[in-house]
Amino acid sequence: MAKKCIGVRDDTGGRCQRPASSGSDFCFMHKPQEGDA
Repeated sequence: MAKKCIGVRDDTGGRCQRPASSGSDFCFMHKPQEGDA
């Protein structure tokens, strides 16, 4: 199972439900949701 990650929107600073490996354009500072981090 791949580790799930959540990003933080650069405009609102809120959580963004997009995978860190997706290379999103409006999300950054990906935080590990589960796994050893």
